[in-house]
Amino acid sequence: MEGVEREYEYRPGRTVIVLFVFMALAFGLFAVLLDCKAAGDEHCPAALNYVIESSPDWLFPELPPDYPTWVYALSLAHVIFAVFFYRRRALRQRLVFGPTSMTVPASYWSRNEKEIAYRDIQDISERMYKGFRTLYITHSGGKETIAEATLPSGAAYMEIRALLIARAQ
Repeated sequence: MEGVEREYEYRPGRTVIVLFVFMALAFGLFAVLLDCKAAGDEHCPAALNYVIESSPDWLFPELPPDYPTWVYALSLAHVIFAVFFYRRRALRQRLVFGPTSMTVPASYWSRNEKEIAYRDIQDISERMYKGFRTLYITHSGGKETIAEATLPSGAAYMEIRALLIARAQ
């Protein structure tokens, strides 16, 4: 791309990462506690038994010996997802706007980039979900998504939105 006019970092903010790390820790601890509860008192350290015994009955009800392993798998999946999300934060991705085209990440997990000419943009739509805005850009090569939560600020999101609407016309 020639003549970079604007460039924005494109990755999840610290708040989102802290939330996912907290979720990973919470679900990881929950999986360990469920495993201890299912295994019985003699298989768990005293501290974990204390947490289980002092918790309300609805949090750790009596578990049958053949307690479904998908519950452990689900908790572990949350932990793995948070680790991958942290990895995503470490990637250096960016959105670059030039005079005739924009450059976006090739995929959510890639450092590669692809260029989209403004003239190829067919539609720009916006949706809000739980307070987060997302731009959907339909172009001749597919569809791109720009989420407000992955930009440095709400002001950057609004600049990008205005820039795309003005140049795609």
